[in-house]
Amino acid sequence: MTNRRQQNALSSGSRQQAFCDARGIGFELVALIVVAVYPACFTWLYFVALSPTGPAWQRIAYLVGKAAQFILPVVWLLLGLPPPARIGGRSWRWLAAGLVFGSAVLGVMSLAYNAWLHQADLLQAAADNVRHKLGEFGIDSLAEYALLAVGYCVVHSLLEEYYWRWFVFGSLLRRTSIWAAVAVSSLAFAGHHVIVLASYFHLPAALLGSLAVACGGAVWAWLYARSGSLVAVWASHSLVDAAIFLIGGQMAFGT
Repeated sequence: MTNRRQQNALSSGSRQQAFCDARGIGFELVALIVVAVYPACFTWLYFVALSPTGPAWQRIAYLVGKAAQFILPVVWLLLGLPPPARIGGRSWRWLAAGLVFGSAVLGVMSLAYNAWLHQADLLQAAADNVRHKLGEFGIDSLAEYALLAVGYCVVHSLLEEYYWRWFVFGSLLRRTSIWAAVAVSSLAFAGHHVIVLASYFHLPAALLGSLAVACGGAVWAWLYARSGSLVAVWASHSLVDAAIFLIGGQMAFGT
């Protein structure tokens, strides 16, 4: 009788543990969805919804929203959720691969713009939208634009890699295969870019550009998994951002 009671107690304890584990996994899944979609929701708020209110409110929303985004991984850990998966040993040879990829994207984008899109005046409406958006954020001179570009290429690119590759991709990697983690994290990464690009281009062009962003995110997730370090993907991301800001400067200021 005593053995049966002990077995029943053990069985009950196992069921309770399984229930707690299931609740933990469910909470983690909800948290993953939140961190994946938050950047797109926040981008819509400051970039679209608050556009009629003027630059002051947009700047405040941008700063608060970005701060919240990059603090989310810390909150995640403080809530006791499992840290992102550990990536394999670091290999610095992948830094060259990241630099090659970033340089190739920079070259292709610059060539496409200067040899075709700019010459054919295909982006005139987009250029007007770029100037309008910069004006909304109080960026009226080339010097201010250059400062913004440096901040994005050097600091923001690192923060995005910390968020999307180390945190989101690494957290997905704990629960899924590497290719599922690459696909989901890269599509989520492209989500807020759809909103930004749709403010400058027609929707088909915005979707095409966002698809290119998703492909870039997939390359960076794979590169992060191979290199075991954010350095390679940060360097690559910085070069791609440099290409975007160089073309944006040409569109807005004719440089």
